[in-house]
Amino acid sequence: MSPGETVNDQRYSFEFAGDLAFRLERRMQEHGVSVRPGSRLDAIVLSILQTVESSRNPPSADNADIRSEFRVMIGMSDLAANLLSVGSAPAFATLVPHLKLLNEGSPMQNVATLFDDAANKIFELLVACWAMRAGLEVAIESPRGGRKSVNPDVLVTLEAERWGLACKVPLSSNPKSIADLIESGARQLIATPGIVRGLVVLNFRNVIEHDRYWHMVGTAGSASPPPIFSAFSSLDDAVAVVQADVEELVGRVAKEIAARGLVALATEELDIAGFLVFAHTAVGVVRTLPRLQPGFPVGDVWTGPMPTSVKVRFAAVFIEQSGGNARRIHSLADEAALSPLELLGR
Repeated sequence: MSPGETVNDQRYSFEFAGDLAFRLERRMQEHGVSVRPGSRLDAIVLSILQTVESSRNPPSADNADIRSEFRVMIGMSDLAANLLSVGSAPAFATLVPHLKLLNEGSPMQNVATLFDDAANKIFELLVACWAMRAGLEVAIESPRGGRKSVNPDVLVTLEAERWGLACKVPLSSNPKSIADLIESGARQLIATPGIVRGLVVLNFRNVIEHDRYWHMVGTAGSASPPPIFSAFSSLDDAVAVVQADVEELVGRVAKEIAARGLVALATEELDIAGFLVFAHTAVGVVRTLPRLQPGFPVGDVWTGPMPTSVKVRFAAVFIEQSGGNARRIHSLADEAALSPLELLGR
């Protein structure tokens, strides 16, 4: 096993998040995909715009559970930035069938979404974006392929080698169930001609306890007292807690994999290089920021909790080829960790 790695998003403004939503909508329209009125995506875009407006004109008293709206903003901004970052790539047109699913499933990959096949396909879309930036000749399987499809979800050429990526979304933290998914993905890859390396990519959105990292004391909507939300004293503290939880579970999964002999699951034509875990969540972190609103003196600061994005990824390497497998897996992991600001060069 290689050591776990953690990266957090850079801070960006509410206006930047709203702009991302508009830019993604325009990019989709250029490819013949519109935000369908009344769809989940339509509701998400409206929620982001309402959050942006609330940031400009905060209500005098707000006893709502703010976590949902900020999780929506953080998750949608991440997906939008990933899509926009590859929007000019020739292969972007191949993503259009998956783009249509944004009207059907939950686009956010930083919240628990159970039994939502469209949301799982949108995770494949996100992985395809990582692959487009890390490698060449990316292909993504049709989202209408059906549950019994044996093709890898994403194909990519990394350093002149053809890789297959099997994307899986566990429903729970049960290590045996997660190992089942890894084994299923590995056998799916072995059955695919034309690839020489295989990687199972896991999204832990249904595994990690999002409310544990950002919990609420009190009752939302009550007049008195208003709910109180937890906040970490620093981003490093938040990252350490999420990372520890992911690494502890990966350790239990690794034991299950070893017991089954999955590390040796390969053929003369194909190596199952390992698996990559991706976990994205939102937390509150105490920050000190300059006050930019009119009426405050220059240099005045505000200290308080801010919604913050945290991403954790963990690469488990089964078979090493002179450093090649680890290097290629980490090239994908590095793309997964980029923030919207980094993705769009701002």
